[in-house]
Amino acid sequence: MSFKLRRRTAGAVSAALVALTLIGPGAASAATPDLIDTWTVIPTAVNNGDYVAFRGSIYNDDTSTVSQLYLVELFRPAGFTPVPGSITIDLGGKGATCDTTGDAFIGAYKCTLGQLKPGKTATVTVVFQTSATGSTATPVWEFNTTGLGSDSGGDESHGDSWPSGTELTVSLREFGDFGGRYVLDDDSKIVENDQALDGTTNPHSTRAYAPVTGIGVTVEDIDCTTSTDPICDAFTTGFGEVSKVNVNDDIDDSGIIPTTLLHFYLQFDSSELEQGVNANNLTILHVWLGGFEEISTDCTYAKKSTTPNNVPPPDGSCLDVKNLPGGDLGVDVWTYHNGALRGNF
Repeated sequence: MSFKLRRRTAGAVSAALVALTLIGPGAASAATPDLIDTWTVIPTAVNNGDYVAFRGSIYNDDTSTVSQLYLVELFRPAGFTPVPGSITIDLGGKGATCDTTGDAFIGAYKCTLGQLKPGKTATVTVVFQTSATGSTATPVWEFNTTGLGSDSGGDESHGDSWPSGTELTVSLREFGDFGGRYVLDDDSKIVENDQALDGTTNPHSTRAYAPVTGIGVTVEDIDCTTSTDPICDAFTTGFGEVSKVNVNDDIDDSGIIPTTLLHFYLQFDSSELEQGVNANNLTILHVWLGGFEEISTDCTYAKKSTTPNNVPPPDGSCLDVKNLPGGDLGVDVWTYHNGALRGNF
């Protein structure tokens, strides 16, 4: 995510008048405040009709306090609906709020964030249910100092503004080999693609169990015989489709030693299994940024526990393979890493 500085300044006289109201006491300069805006989509791809979170953050890199800051919604894609009660404000000024009536937004929402002191960041996150159709969507938001959108006919105060560009673009995908959403609550923690195995149309499936809410999770089945996804180049052996998994924006690739145990579930249709593969000899090849392993250790569990006790951080892993009807196999995989998974024996 690159940081971009966007400003819009009026004529010399009006800019000077506005600046006097924006910059706190003691400021010697009437220059446009030096703010850095960041826009984030969580996750960047979701299923049509599922949840996505849009987040706007703005950092005061100046030496003076901005006396009043707003976040306004300039454009909302058709079919996108704000989830009631989902809006959150982090480190806004005293009394920071967004315009709502109960749990329903009034059209295009506006957030009043109050003062923004030097070295502080204000962040607003809103969760939407996406449209049932379409392939991409790009809402437009704007931080500004007027409370009006920069394209509003009533915006005559010509304050400074920091609008989003294409950074809030979300890819909308049909449910099938792909599954993805923002994990809004406990009821949405299971993120999966089509689990109905079929030897002709759907020989493989993937599921992820989100460890917490408030994150993005995606799963996808990749057929490396037809796909150009570079993840296929990481596998020189193995069979069947590749399960590509991403929990919390590849949290384990952030440079921090991972401590969160991740749980994935893969299904193999009997037509996908190579000859001789069974529940006793199936292993899982696992590749992630900076690592590769073959998972073959059976999971062990303490009494009444559903979480294995033989997966020490940061690189422990285990699997639990089960026979399914029709000769299919299901395997629970526990690991501390995202990445991609593929069958082997």
